[in-house]
Amino acid sequence: MGLCLPLAFLGIVALALAAFDPTSKNNVVVYYGQGPNQGDLIDHCQQPEIDVIVLSFVHLFPAQANGYPGTNFGNRCGGQVYPGPGFNGVNDPSRNQLQSHCPSLNAQIPVCQQQYGKKILLSLGGGVTAYQLTGQNEGELLATYLWKMFGPRDPSWTGPRPFDNNGQAVEVDGFDMDIEHPSTDNSVGYIALVTLLRTFYASASKQYYLTGAPQCVVPDASMAAMISAAKFDMIFVQFYNTPSCSAATWVSSNPSYVPGQAFQAAGFTYDAWVQWLSNTPSRDAKVFITLPGSPDAANPGNYITHEQARNLISAYYCRPCKALELPSPDDTGTVLCAADPTNDSAESQSQSQSQSQSQPWPAWCMWSRRGILRQWVLLQRIRLLRDNECILRHWMSAGLRHMQHRRRRWRLGASGLD
Repeated sequence: MGLCLPLAFLGIVALALAAFDPTSKNNVVVYYGQGPNQGDLIDHCQQPEIDVIVLSFVHLFPAQANGYPGTNFGNRCGGQVYPGPGFNGVNDPSRNQLQSHCPSLNAQIPVCQQQYGKKILLSLGGGVTAYQLTGQNEGELLATYLWKMFGPRDPSWTGPRPFDNNGQAVEVDGFDMDIEHPSTDNSVGYIALVTLLRTFYASASKQYYLTGAPQCVVPDASMAAMISAAKFDMIFVQFYNTPSCSAATWVSSNPSYVPGQAFQAAGFTYDAWVQWLSNTPSRDAKVFITLPGSPDAANPGNYITHEQARNLISAYYCRPCKALELPSPDDTGTVLCAADPTNDSAESQSQSQSQSQSQPWPAWCMWSRRGILRQWVLLQRIRLLRDNECILRHWMSAGLRHMQHRRRRWRLGASGLD
């Protein structure tokens, strides 16, 4: 059962066939592509709980992959690669890494987008350490290749289009930055990359998304500069690699937490990320809580159970206003809960204070001044899996040892800036 149960039917059934809505408060993101035995992409697209699927990874950049980006999607592609043009005057075919034979992805990406309304993103980086951008030219070169290869078809482009299917143009809906080790050029290359991508987006006929997956330390050493330089639409904070700000540390510091009661922040940096982003071009980004979905998905010490995850989510979803040091008319930190956390009309329903403190499930923290209720959104409404467990970030087992056997990720929608 659990605290989140009332959302199960209201959220899943109502949105089962809905297209992705970037303004929604209950979006769910899944990373896919690194499982040696992973199922077809379409299997995940058919799940109504999922809104966005991130293909992983572009794990090498032109300087490391003979002039083209390098890709690895686990068992979804064969061993064939495109011949690269070389880099800086050196052509080394042994470094060709851009996969050219991914038939299931080619066929299923457009079905996921058109029939099931999913957004498909392409992630750069990951846990490997071989990728690097050095200087503005390399950053702009990578942005151009990504756009020409995986964005809208350009009739003048004669290079590879890895996802096109039997003459049909297949494009992703944006790019994700999962950069997990520092740059060697003060992020000049990465800033050039995201800046040019944003320029390409501005001239496109549809909306494309730029997302990022920083570590939980604020600011992230590898990604702070690029997030400060360009507008990101979604931020997937990884609350598990760093013990000082991890979800596991929060859980161990709040072993007897009761939903709706006060709690120890214990270094958990969700609020710090909200505050830091407020001074960047990404101030309006959706902020997602990221958790490992199983003990093998990360260091076992960073894994928390579903029940513990529900407590964490509840703490940040419906908590006393004092936890955020927000003004409260009587300084009691009263939690005022909306009548239906899955209903977009809940804000109007919550105008009556008689509904406050009456709901047993997550809600919005509100405060009153001069008799007017104002909404402070703490966390996005959470859609549940069919087994009524709150959705967690989950990794599928990785295909290669050097990819650190990472797993498919489930990312919780969480909002302070949403």
